[in-house]
Amino acid sequence: MTHAGSYTEISLPVMIAGIVFAAIILISVIGWFVYRELCKSIIDRLEYRRSFSEDGVYEGDCVTLTERIYNPTRLPLMRAYAESYFFPQLDLGAPKGKDKSAMQRFESRFSFILPYMEIKRKHTVTCTKRGVYKLETAIIHLPGTQRTIESASTLYVYPRILATPTYPNPVGVLMGESVSKRMLIKDPFSVIGVRPYTFGDPFNQINFKQTAKAYAQAAQPLRVNALDYCSNRTFMIFINFATDPEEPIPSAQFNTMMENAMSYTADIIRIMSENGYRLGLYTNSTQNNSNEGLCFPMRSGDIHARDMLQGMSRVRIAASYSFTTLLARVIESGLCDTEIFVFSAYTDPEIEAHLEALKRNRNSVNFIVPLAEEAEK
Repeated sequence: MTHAGSYTEISLPVMIAGIVFAAIILISVIGWFVYRELCKSIIDRLEYRRSFSEDGVYEGDCVTLTERIYNPTRLPLMRAYAESYFFPQLDLGAPKGKDKSAMQRFESRFSFILPYMEIKRKHTVTCTKRGVYKLETAIIHLPGTQRTIESASTLYVYPRILATPTYPNPVGVLMGESVSKRMLIKDPFSVIGVRPYTFGDPFNQINFKQTAKAYAQAAQPLRVNALDYCSNRTFMIFINFATDPEEPIPSAQFNTMMENAMSYTADIIRIMSENGYRLGLYTNSTQNNSNEGLCFPMRSGDIHARDMLQGMSRVRIAASYSFTTLLARVIESGLCDTEIFVFSAYTDPEIEAHLEALKRNRNSVNFIVPLAEEAEK
């Protein structure tokens, strides 16, 4: 009897624990199915956005990609993740598949998102190749459901910067048979000293402090600010994307030559932007969305520089029409007093004749063959 009583006393707690454990499992299973159904009803309200820290960067530079996911509901979310595909030229540091040219799958997992909570994540992206890269959609996964969300963002990868092999002397003012490199336009914001007043100097250039100091020492004490001469240089760049039909160049080598030509152009654009020069750019290439080449008349400013760099990001290395046709159009427009760069893989008598016509119109012409060697060489 004593043995049976002790057996009953041990079994009861075990039985209660088993019932509680079974109830917990049952409630968890029911809760999980209820949570899955709730996820189906709220996934359309979930917000997900992506953005790059810069609109455009040079090839080889890094940019920050920021993800934002926001839960606008009262339900805490578990096991959520965003799935998308990235261009292989945008390196996020994640392991890649065997096919390096295929789109790379990328997942960003969020283990727990509280109600009305926004989670922000930043990823460093290395831009390995020139081009225009558009992120359009992402797939948001919740337990038992998924949804495709528009999360568009565009990144322009400009050509890498390579120092241009040569720079021309400024196109000066013709004085008989000699050329003066001294510019004739004064910069009102660049003061290099003071000088005595001369007839015709404007009143706003008088330096009253220096005039007061010179009052007791000079017969004509009036002093004015001496201004430096500003640069008024204008540049024009031509890039020939055609090959010589008589001496064809291997495709890989020609692509490298044209990439180098655009890299030299990026360097000139950088210098133009820093110094306020005017610059134009014409090519006979094709683009991602057009068979027309680039056509940027001479202008200055950061916006103009950005537009030219973005244009080169869209360039496909193929010729849309002959280079002589492009030069003929510019000659007919009367281009003069301009420092011209011509990047071409070859030249012929017809091209030389057009370049001579540009020289006769008071332009300096620099013909450069963009060799295919690496930058170190």
